[in-house]
Amino acid sequence: MLESETAPAELPIPLPRREPAWGIIDLLIVLLFVGASFYLCGIIGLAIAAKLPALHNLTRQQLAETPLVLVPIQALSYLLAFIFVRMFITLRAEEDFWAAIKWNFLPAAEMLTFAFAGVVLALVTQVIGHFLPIPKELPMDKYFVQPAYVY
Repeated sequence: MLESETAPAELPIPLPRREPAWGIIDLLIVLLFVGASFYLCGIIGLAIAAKLPALHNLTRQQLAETPLVLVPIQALSYLLAFIFVRMFITLRAEEDFWAAIKWNFLPAAEMLTFAFAGVVLALVTQVIGHFLPIPKELPMDKYFVQPAYVY
């Protein structure tokens, strides 16, 4: 080989991206965080609710069953869980969260198909409900006793 000729530079071959960018260990981390989020939000939320003047005479069990306490605690827990999952997947995948999870809108024709299937499922559920033994009072009915609970 002549002195003037140089060997071609070798380009590094990038490692292929893992699809999906997360694995079972990552899923366990997320589940652990979500569980901790629900647990801690529940404890802190019930402690705060017990201090509120309107709710201070209720027992801990009654507080936990009151929709005015339960729903905000759950909403905060879900929000924290979503923020954590979004950050976690964005960092793992090194791309935007929505692109990483491959969550794309369906074409309009498929959306209409699923909407129609939902209506059919609702009607089938109503028909099947007539043949099943359903109690007169369901536990969920207590959430609709007061107008504030409904909201």
